[in-house]
Amino acid sequence: MTDWMARDPAAWGRGGRHRRQPPATHPGLRLLADCRPRPRQLLKLAFWTVIEAAPTIMSGLAVAHAVDGFRTDRAGTAIIWLAALALAICCGGLATRGLYAALAPAVEETRDHLMGALVRGSVATLAATGRAGSAPLTQLVDQVDQVRNLLSAIARNVRTTVAPMLAAMVGLFVLSPLLGMVVAVPLLAAGLLYGVLLRPMFSAERAAAVADEDLGASATAVLDSRAAVGGLGAQLWAVDQVSSAANVTGRADLRVARLHAWRHAVIALGGYAPLIVVLLVAGPGLDSGKVSLGDVTGAMTYILTALLPALSASITGAGGWFIQLLVLLDRLSTIAQVRDVQQVVVPTGPDQSSVISARGASFTYRGGARGVLDNLHLSVGPGELVALVGPSGAGKTTLAHLIAGLLTPTQGAIGVGRRLRPVLLPQSPYVFCGSVRDNLTYLSPGDDAAGSFGSDMDDELWRAIDAVGLRAAAERWGGLDGTVADSEANRPTPSEAQRLVLARGWLSGAPVVVLDEAWSLLDAADRRGIEAWLRDDGRTLVVISHHLDVPERADLVVYFDGRSVHSGTHLELSTSCGSYAELFSFAGVGV
Repeated sequence: MTDWMARDPAAWGRGGRHRRQPPATHPGLRLLADCRPRPRQLLKLAFWTVIEAAPTIMSGLAVAHAVDGFRTDRAGTAIIWLAALALAICCGGLATRGLYAALAPAVEETRDHLMGALVRGSVATLAATGRAGSAPLTQLVDQVDQVRNLLSAIARNVRTTVAPMLAAMVGLFVLSPLLGMVVAVPLLAAGLLYGVLLRPMFSAERAAAVADEDLGASATAVLDSRAAVGGLGAQLWAVDQVSSAANVTGRADLRVARLHAWRHAVIALGGYAPLIVVLLVAGPGLDSGKVSLGDVTGAMTYILTALLPALSASITGAGGWFIQLLVLLDRLSTIAQVRDVQQVVVPTGPDQSSVISARGASFTYRGGARGVLDNLHLSVGPGELVALVGPSGAGKTTLAHLIAGLLTPTQGAIGVGRRLRPVLLPQSPYVFCGSVRDNLTYLSPGDDAAGSFGSDMDDELWRAIDAVGLRAAAERWGGLDGTVADSEANRPTPSEAQRLVLARGWLSGAPVVVLDEAWSLLDAADRRGIEAWLRDDGRTLVVISHHLDVPERADLVVYFDGRSVHSGTHLELSTSCGSYAELFSFAGVGV
């Protein structure tokens, strides 16, 4: 079976594989609140921000009084107001220096608190489970540094956008309460509209990223499986799947574009509508004496030099940074607040009545990521054949590594029976420069491999060689004591290397053999013969295979559709799982 054909076709119309959506309340924001700097640092930031906003507050007032002063022959008053504006600009420049000096320690203090929370969460996970968290330390440090950089960028953006908008509104209300009110109404409406758009914009951005990821994975898988596509006669089906993924990506990008277009409506409502409203009010206001020409000029100054530029910058710039910050903080919160976010279950060992058992097994590679396995339950008896099938990246190799003991479940328990040592045979065989005998007995138990087979060791080795169809190659290498892989002449072909490793797995004596595409280069007849030989003495086989004949013979099929995991016999899945049945129907295999 090719590594892409097990996708649920219905998933293509829903934007690809299911991804967990962000919760209604972001735990990342709670984490940020817990890691905020000391109140003293926040007060410094607030103080210098207010001082830096002085030129904005003074700009409209100074222009208004200067205009009215020159119009009424009060040039001295006008000059005093313009001088006050110049002084405020100087003070604002000094405040910018103080603001940056206060911003750096505040951001660094937040970073330190966040790093401390992550360390405490990781230690809590280690104490509760006996294993380290899923995210490596270097990854955590990198993500914390990204949070610090985003916080610094957002803080700088706030002081050049939000602070000037607030300062302009304060100046407007001081200048003319009437004009302040008529400007505040469309500005508040714009803020409400943007608030309504934030959640769908966040969801659309995430959906577009997922769709792009699925399209790339699907196209790559099809290109890497050209031979299999042709052999199964599934060219049209493959084209349909990639086209469907491209259509999903297009729809997701179009939704993002449509939502982003609404940002221009926000800017128009909050930035340009106040200009029109002020001009509409100016005529009656001037006639009635409620506003002066200076008031109108000062209001236009506030709108054009502060409100409009600040509103445009905040919506087009800080919005993307804020979404990135939310994603990072939500991910880190699962580590920092591990006791609040998830219940950690300590594995208690496999079910002793089964050779392989899984009880509520879940696995996630890093905090906040989509789980590879979720609450998996399995029970495999002695001598059974288990087929793991599904697309690449869906979790087959992860489950194989969990069974082999190379990984530990994030929750629940999974493993093999007591004193049963599994062996894992990977797709890329490991053959080292040495004798054929040493390569074959590499996994044999005990320090003395010969002792494992007694006086008939050579007969057992030749029996294994014949069983995997390797006699001709072994004789070419010089027999059991001949050297393999030390020169180009006796270097095994990829197929011969897989056969040698399969013989090594049998000679290991392991009662559970996990084959991760370990016979992918062999034909169907050889695979069936080796499978029967491995099971002759009651061994349990766990096989990852993209060949459709394996699940048909399996006692248990574990099917990964890219969104969830299904288990049962071939017949049960063929009747209960639509995508599994469709896979065989496209390949022309009866179910």
